[in-house]
Amino acid sequence: SREVASVDDAIRMLGFVMIRNLVIGCSVTGAFKAVPGLDLPQFWRHSLHTACGARWLAQAVDRNSDLAFTVGLMHGVGHLVMHAAASSAMKELDTECHPLASERTALEQVRLGYHHGAVGAELATRWKFPSKVSEALNAAADPMHAGASSEIGNLVHIADWRSPARSEERRVGK
Repeated sequence: SREVASVDDAIRMLGFVMIRNLVIGCSVTGAFKAVPGLDLPQFWRHSLHTACGARWLAQAVDRNSDLAFTVGLMHGVGHLVMHAAASSAMKELDTECHPLASERTALEQVRLGYHHGAVGAELATRWKFPSKVSEALNAAADPMHAGASSEIGNLVHIADWRSPARSEERRVGK
C-alpha cells in the first residue's frame, strides 16, 4: 500500500526475518538447478507448503515459527543431494516409492542405511546452520526414530504430512 524505493524500505516493510527467509529460500533453490528424477517445481511447491504449515503450527503452540519455517523449507533437501549424488540408486527407489510418499523414509533407511533427513541434517551442518536446524531436519523425516526429540522436527513432520502436494501424490497413487 506504500511505495518501496530502496532496499532499506523493503527491509522495513517486510521485516528482517522475512528477508532472511527469502534469502535462505533463494540460496537453497539456487544450489539445485536440475536434479535427475525429481520434479523440481513440485518439490519446491511441497517444500513451501510444508514451511508455511510448520510456521502456522509453531505459532499455534507458541514455538519458534521462524525456525519451523526454515526447517520446513529445507526438510527435503536431502532428497536433492541423494538424487544428485546417486541418481541410479535413487531412480530404483523412485520406481518403487515416490519421494513424497510417507513410507519413503523407511525404505531409504532399509535400502541405503540412511534417509533423506539425515543427509539434509549433514548438509545443514556443513552449511554452518545452527545445530537445532540439523536436529530438526533429521527428526522431521522420522520423528519416532530420530534418537533425539525435536519439537520443531515434529511440527515440520506434521506439516509435511498435510502438504497439498503430498495429498496429491496419495490421490493419484504415485
